[in-house]
Amino acid sequence: MKNNKKMTLLMCMAMSVGSIIGGGIFAVSPMAMRRLGPAVCLAFILTVVFMVIKMLPQVVMSSALPASGANYMHLTRLIHPGFGVVEALNVLLIGTMNIAMMSFAFSKYFVVLFPSANGRLVAILCCLFFAVMANFGARISGRIQYILVGILMLALGVYIFVGFGHISPVNVTLADVLFPTFEVGAMWAVVGILNNVLMGGNVVMGFADQIENPSRTIPIAFIGGTVITALIYAIFAYVTIGVVPSESVQNIGDVAETFLSPALLTFFITGGALLAIVTSINGTLMMYSHTHFMVAKDGLYPKFMSKTNKYGAPYGTIWVHTAITLAALFTSLNLRDIVSITAAPGLILGPVAYLPIFVVMKKFPNCYKSAFLKIPHKVICAVAILATVLSVTAGGNVLAGMTSNQWIGMLVYYGTATILIVTRLKYVKYKTGEDIVQRMKQPHEAWEEREKAHEVWEEKANA
Repeated sequence: MKNNKKMTLLMCMAMSVGSIIGGGIFAVSPMAMRRLGPAVCLAFILTVVFMVIKMLPQVVMSSALPASGANYMHLTRLIHPGFGVVEALNVLLIGTMNIAMMSFAFSKYFVVLFPSANGRLVAILCCLFFAVMANFGARISGRIQYILVGILMLALGVYIFVGFGHISPVNVTLADVLFPTFEVGAMWAVVGILNNVLMGGNVVMGFADQIENPSRTIPIAFIGGTVITALIYAIFAYVTIGVVPSESVQNIGDVAETFLSPALLTFFITGGALLAIVTSINGTLMMYSHTHFMVAKDGLYPKFMSKTNKYGAPYGTIWVHTAITLAALFTSLNLRDIVSITAAPGLILGPVAYLPIFVVMKKFPNCYKSAFLKIPHKVICAVAILATVLSVTAGGNVLAGMTSNQWIGMLVYYGTATILIVTRLKYVKYKTGEDIVQRMKQPHEAWEEREKAHEVWEEKANA
């Protein structure tokens, strides 16, 4: 029977596509275009390929053992709680800073339409709006995403269709795009920077408990959304650097202004740039708040963060997540600071999420064999190793380009977070006698039931 409270496949596809496009094209693509020139088209394609390689082991795990806060749950239950803590801290930083970054980007495009508006206030109100929406549950957010992504695709179509007629061979030729020249180090640095904001396809893994048939829906939404976005990225980038020299691209809205009529420009800014960014905020807030909810249920975060409202929304984690994001918006962090501070730890520490793939066949063989994606286990393990090498290499390039302030900000966060986590573990142990680490090791009942069910089905099939 269809569950009217859960998200459908089409909702998840809209969530994936909207999240990817919002971060990739409108938030940091001008930075990538200035750095690489015509090679930026290749950078987008490489980043998408990198994302598929990087995320495939986790997608397979989510198909075999779906759960909200999938990476955290897989690490704590299949490997060791310590790795789950690393994932939780990483997610908290990346999630909040990504929303802050996208809120900043939203305010920049909003100011294009309303020059007298206060950019920082606009960013804050944008963040608050989607925090309120998230409190009405996953299905409402999914319905909103339907509408937003539909308008977004139409706006991007207008930009690309009209822009093709204004491409100048002086700026770029098709040969420049197909056979670009570039420095390998610069290319990998850009791929590293684009990494976090191109992770929209994985948002559905974060709230699997709110999705209809997550074992099938998650991989289809991720792969389908990523492929669709790859095509849009390549065409969009080609048009942009064809209309304006790549070194002059500061804001996509400024580029659009050179060839769109006032009416079409207004539609593009509102229906394209603004909606693309807010669709990313919508998906990102849902994914990370549900992950924090699972962490809170284990007791690692305060108890109020493990509460849900009548819509099934984890309101405690939503508002804590929002409060941290707002704190970032009130500080003097700029876009480059936020991108670097989130990209480097995400790339270097992120590969811990691959560890469960190496043990899942031993602990949940029937769930793995019955997963929607039928990929040989050895192949997935090889992909995980390759993704680790690529991720760490790209992260190293990002680290090499970080300023002292960015280093300090990153180290202060992880140092402070570690102290708070250790204090929390000791406080709960002293106050209640409960060992949170042992709780984090307890088997996830839904997986145990799933494993037994698949075992019964296999026995009947072989009978």
